[in-house]
Amino acid sequence: MKTRPTDFYQGHDPRDLPAYTIGEAAHYLRVPTPTLRSWVVGRSYPVKGGDRFFKPVIPLPDTTKHQLSFINLVEAHLLDAIRSRYNVPLLRSGKQFHSYKGTSLQNIPSQTKEWKRMASISSFESSVN
Repeated sequence: MKTRPTDFYQGHDPRDLPAYTIGEAAHYLRVPTPTLRSWVVGRSYPVKGGDRFFKPVIPLPDTTKHQLSFINLVEAHLLDAIRSRYNVPLLRSGKQFHSYKGTSLQNIPSQTKEWKRMASISSFESSVN
C-alpha cells in the first residue's frame, strides 16, 4: 500500500510559523521577558499629558497568539546583539532593523557597512563558540 506525503505545514515555511511563547523565547535568548514582549507586542508608557505606545519592532506571524516563529527568534537575537553588544540604541537599531527585515546581507546598501561588519562578527563568533 502506498502512502501519500502529507503537507504538515500547508504550504507555509515552518520557520515562519508561531512556535514559541514570549517566555520560552526570552529564556532561550537570555533576554528579559518584558523586553522581548515590548519588541514583539509593544507597550504603553506614561508621558506628560497621557500615554504613548512603543510600537513592536519585530512583527509576529500571528498577533492573536503572541507566539514567535523561529525567524522571530533570530531577529530578536540579532536585535539584542546589536543593541547591547555593540551599544546601538534601540530607537536607531529598531528602525534600521525593521527596514531591512527579509533582506539578505548582500542586498543591504553600502551605507550600512557597519551593520554588515556587525553581522560578520556575530556570525564568526557563533561559528567559533
